Amino acid sequence: MLAIMPHPHQRRAPIQKNPVYSAVIYDKNLRVNQMTWISGEKYNFGDSKYELQTEEKIFNLKGNKIEVGDLKIGDKVKIYFTSDIAVLETYPGKIESKCISKVVKQ
Repeated sequence: MLAIMPHPHQRRAPIQKNPVYSAVIYDKNLRVNQMTWISGEKYNFGDSKYELQTEEKIFNLKGNKIEVGDLKIGDKVKIYFTSDIAVLETYPGKIESKCISKVVKQ
């Protein structure tokens, strides 16, 4: 059996362990629903609604920082989480800023 080895100068993309999800803004204050897993570690967010408790980590596709007010109901966002996610047992569930690396408006 012949094993195919990568060329020594080729590098593989790093495996992303931190979860990345897409979601839809359904209300002000970064309230999101329709969370869908994209990559990294997978969590069971289900069909619930969540409030992302961050204002300083919101960006557009160009990487420029934007304000919470720039997000409108129906906007899609991509959420990059840290490796530890804690959801406060409220309604909607609140995800603290320390659990969020960044939120990117799509």
